Amino acid sequence: MSLTPRDVDKAETRGLYGDGDGLYLAVAKGGSKSWIYRYQMDGRRRDLGLGGYPAVTLAQARIRRDEARKLVRLEGIDPLAVRHRQKAAVAAQSEIAAAREQRRASTFKLVATAYIDQQAPAWSNRKHAQQWTNTLEKHAYPLIGETPVHELSTEDVLSVLSPIWTEKTETAKRVQGRIERILDYAITTKLREDSNPARWRGHLDVILPKPSKVRRVVHQRALPYAKASKLREVEVAS
Repeated sequence: MSLTPRDVDKAETRGLYGDGDGLYLAVAKGGSKSWIYRYQMDGRRRDLGLGGYPAVTLAQARIRRDEARKLVRLEGIDPLAVRHRQKAAVAAQSEIAAAREQRRASTFKLVATAYIDQQAPAWSNRKHAQQWTNTLEKHAYPLIGETPVHELSTEDVLSVLSPIWTEKTETAKRVQGRIERILDYAITTKLREDSNPARWRGHLDVILPKPSKVRRVVHQRALPYAKASKLREVEVAS
């Protein structure tokens, strides 16, 4: 016989209470209640949970039973397999969203700090880590420190390097190499998918002059004010 709402509400003894066509009310130890659709698929008995009572009423459970029964009887589809695929799809979407959020939150400064912390124990010079931090804090962080690593472009890297490339070539090349290593680390750890915009060979080397070719700018010593007029006289005479 089919269940009535009163039967469902009053059921307290642990066990299964049938409503027909595979629908059962399952009463667990302690009195909690849930709905189950029991069916056969490929010779195996399967139990599909339809939700707990009273969140899912008897009428709602019957509707869910009928939907699952249609899949089994008319379409030969296992509703449990469908549910597993749906859960897998939801989990995959959640992972994608989590990865996207992680990339958004992974700024250049945070990734650089993580890279330095990981590499520091292997560096023979204990001051090396502090040197990395100092140069990045002075030249890179003010311009790209808060930019997510997956958004960094060649233009961003050049904004750091161009102002110091001819004035402080040795320091600029050092900064370039460190940014390149940090972005390689970001790519390896899946925080960035694009190519490395700080890569020197085949990329920045066709934009910036080679460090060995950069003519070092030598600023002349300031001329004392008292001698300025004499210099002017020499220039006019020549």
